Amino acid sequence: MPSEKLRNEDFSPEIIPPPPFLGRRALIPPPAHRLFSFLDDSLFLLRFFRIRKDSAKYAANLAVLLDFKADIIRENIIKPRGVFGFFPAVPFGNGIIAGIPGKTEKFVFPRSSAAENLCLSDFLAENGDNAAFFAVSCGTGILEIAAMEKRRGNYLRSFMLSSIALALAEAAAEWLHGEIRALWKISGQGKRFSFGYGVCPDLSNQSGLFRLLSPETEGIRLTENFMMEPEASVSALVFHNPKAKYFSMK
Repeated sequence: MPSEKLRNEDFSPEIIPPPPFLGRRALIPPPAHRLFSFLDDSLFLLRFFRIRKDSAKYAANLAVLLDFKADIIRENIIKPRGVFGFFPAVPFGNGIIAGIPGKTEKFVFPRSSAAENLCLSDFLAENGDNAAFFAVSCGTGILEIAAMEKRRGNYLRSFMLSSIALALAEAAAEWLHGEIRALWKISGQGKRFSFGYGVCPDLSNQSGLFRLLSPETEGIRLTENFMMEPEASVSALVFHNPKAKYFSMK
């Protein structure tokens, strides 16, 4: 059960920057080659293929990866899609209420039992603030293309395509966070948090994000278990607060 300890006022923002707009907007996606600039080829091969740079397999697999990246860019195989928005938000206990008149959602988080006793709601000003939300995907049509490659016997390309889509979805999230910061005029400050991890483990919060943003219009769906489809999708809650930080629950 979440701790009922009091809010930590030391992490409340001192300045509340105005959002560039209120509500949601469909993403104008970057080209795939822009997202590839966020991808480290060596780390990609280590993460998805367990191939280190000093491995005898490294050069051959790197060549396949580079060729495939060129194919993806040339043939426009991966098409980033998404939606984001800015919403008035206020803390309430160990949660926040965010939304516009007629459409508000509650998001509940646990409070850490560590020394600073933090909860995500502490990163909002108590008398009223704003938060951003987004959902992005690089997985549209990827499952079908990967299955086609497998039927052709191209097992490496099939697995590599699925892996690249996952990596580019994370790159798209990083890119969009930067765009949100630029629009908000908060360059370099604030943090983003994704539901289902660490300090916001309850995946059911995804339903509130989906009701605010309607990512379905961009081909991103939510399952009954609050997982996103396509798999290569990322969603997040974004705080402007320069005091916001990642923290442990213990």
